[in-house]
Amino acid sequence: QHEAAEERYFLHNGYAFYYQGLMIQDCDPVAAAEKISQSALAFKRAKDDGLRNRMDERVNSLRIKRACWFCHREMQGYGLNIEYYPARTTEYGRGVVSKLGQDAACVGESGQSVTVCVSCASMIQNQADAFAQRHVAAFRAEIEPQISALVSAMNALARRLDRVESLAHRH
Repeated sequence: QHEAAEERYFLHNGYAFYYQGLMIQDCDPVAAAEKISQSALAFKRAKDDGLRNRMDERVNSLRIKRACWFCHREMQGYGLNIEYYPARTTEYGRGVVSKLGQDAACVGESGQSVTVCVSCASMIQNQADAFAQRHVAAFRAEIEPQISALVSAMNALARRLDRVESLAHRH
């Protein structure tokens, strides 16, 4: 009984630290990592290894610092302020990054991705969305008359079929 109450205490304590970390992660990933680290310790004391492992993973992600491939600003917090975007890099390109003294870790391990900060990522996504919307609008303008013609033809066939069926029932 006493052990169960203590485990519940640490479980609730762990959630409290976790939510405190979530609330501050946007403005201070370092402090958020500390809160979530405290959360992991509380979950360990609550004997919940699943939650402890998830918190440890989140802490590790929040502590990662990388320079953005585009703007070269160093950001902290993988999955929050930085992401890896698919990109093809060459050995030469990676060498240039290294020679310039830039963050070599901004190129993913496989050489098939680069780090992008949330600001540059949102700019890329917004521009891609704008391009996609223009292409979809152009495609719709081209295809809608054809779709309308097909719908009209189908409606005409449905009316003819109704007439044929009504004639067949009369005989």
